[in-house]
Amino acid sequence: MQIKYTKVFWACYLLTMVWIAMLVGSFIAFSSQNPNFELTSSIDAALSLKLSYRRMYAVIVGTLVLNFMLFKNHRHLDKAFMFLTAWLWAAYIDDTLVMSQHVYVPDHWVPRFAMLMRPIILIAISWMAFETHLRAEE
Repeated sequence: MQIKYTKVFWACYLLTMVWIAMLVGSFIAFSSQNPNFELTSSIDAALSLKLSYRRMYAVIVGTLVLNFMLFKNHRHLDKAFMFLTAWLWAAYIDDTLVMSQHVYVPDHWVPRFAMLMRPIILIAISWMAFETHLRAEE
């Protein structure tokens, strides 16, 4: 049975995929300019470096897994969405409250725009998680 999602879900999906492409593209294009990557002698810089790479891997793997599950109508899609949504909210709170002085945003409009869009993307992903949860209960 093919699950039908709303137009709002697909708009959120498209917005999120564009944002992820901007985020990953910015990371690849501008990571060599990150001063935290050069100053690995300090503990803060080393942690920032590790965290950046691990989050990028998690975003890429999470995107691939969710896309596979979404288009194959996997029955545990709602749980995967809930997990990824909680992780993204926790990362946002961590970056805002704890790591704010160590987060590097390059002086280019693409990464700056991606960082400005982050709260909107979190709301969009939360909506998609909510809708997949409601569809799973039907």
